[in-house]
Amino acid sequence: MPISQSGNGIIYNTALFEKAGIAEVPQTYTELKAAAEKLSAAGITPIAMSAQDSWWPQFIAYYAMAQHVFPDDPGAIEELLAGEKTFADIPGYAESLEVVKDLVPAYMPDPLGTNQSAAKSAFLSGQAAMFPATWILSDARAAGVEPGYMNFPTLDADVADMWGSYLVAWGINPGNDRVDAAESFIDFFFQDEVYTDFLTSVKAFPTTEGIDVSANDPLFPDMVAAWEGKTFRPVVIPAHPQLQETLLVGMQNLIAGRSDVDTVIDELDAALVEVRANAD
Repeated sequence: MPISQSGNGIIYNTALFEKAGIAEVPQTYTELKAAAEKLSAAGITPIAMSAQDSWWPQFIAYYAMAQHVFPDDPGAIEELLAGEKTFADIPGYAESLEVVKDLVPAYMPDPLGTNQSAAKSAFLSGQAAMFPATWILSDARAAGVEPGYMNFPTLDADVADMWGSYLVAWGINPGNDRVDAAESFIDFFFQDEVYTDFLTSVKAFPTTEGIDVSANDPLFPDMVAAWEGKTFRPVVIPAHPQLQETLLVGMQNLIAGRSDVDTVIDELDAALVEVRANAD
């Protein structure tokens, strides 16, 4: 029984959007790129993204993978691990890396020479307009940034899949003699007042309808509304360190212009062969 959820998306600086003349929050990839061009023209870094820290570009790629891969191939992870498909067989992975490459002009200047802390500071100091992670929200408030929230669009079509997760869950062990008591506790926990108190204390999002979390942050209701009807995809590539490292290094090279999408896909497939062989 999941007890909290967390969708991922963009926290943006509403004042910088206004300064750049962005009247409508981008809902499509074309609109996102148009907004980025307006921000750049106004002397504002569009996205607080850099690549010196290899883990940070995931916060572009994973949004794209959730949207490009899973609507057409919801079983992609299992198929890759089972040897039924390769990364090259699933077009959404290459399309997602194209998004990473396509948005490079919107990243921090000299992205390979800029670490994540500097990118974060650029957002909090009003030099960058968008931060592709929701955990910046409390820091943004503390820094005096008036934040807005938007899902991260990487397609021009509305899709139900997005990068997100259910963070915590209650479970009942069927092998014990306390199942009735555990079920009674869950019933108690999900009473509106009790559940609201819990979510307020831990600053989390509800998994049920009708729970007011505006006490956590004025933006929380907008975020919950933006996630309605979405299927969270917490894992967008097989969860193996070798594949993860191959992707991270490949994206660094892609952003630096030292590699291309086809090469990164080939590298992922080579790593996948090794992962499957070791599993056998």
